[in-house]
Amino acid sequence: MEIFFSDIRDVNHEKTLCPGRGSSRGSALAYSLLLLIMRDKYGISELPAISADEGGKPFFCSCPELHFSLSHTDSHVMAAVSDMPIGVDVEAIKPRSEKVIRKLATDEELACFSFHELWALRESYF
Repeated sequence: MEIFFSDIRDVNHEKTLCPGRGSSRGSALAYSLLLLIMRDKYGISELPAISADEGGKPFFCSCPELHFSLSHTDSHVMAAVSDMPIGVDVEAIKPRSEKVIRKLATDEELACFSFHELWALRESYF
C-alpha cells in the first residue's frame, strides 16, 4: 500500500502532470499525485484508463489488481494505491453545529471518535 499526502496551498494548479476528472480545485493535483505513485512504485509512466463502478468508485480498466482512492480539499490532496480495496479521505476541520453532529453520529460513535474523525472514516469507506 502506498499513501501520498501533500499540502497544495502554494502549488501552481496550471502546471499539473495530468488533468483532473472534475472541476474542483484539487482534482488535477490528486490525479497528478496518483500518477507519481504509479511512476515511483509501479513503473507505470501514464495513468491507465479509468472507469467507475456502479457506486461511482473509480478503477483502472487495465489494472484491476490495483485499487486506488483519491481525496482533496482546497488545501490538501491524498492518493492511495493498494492491491486490496482502499479508501482515503482528507477533510478541512470546520466547526459543525450540534444539530448536524447529532444527525450524523450516535453517542456511541462520538465516545470513540471526534466528529471529523468519524466523517473521514465514513468517507474513506464509501
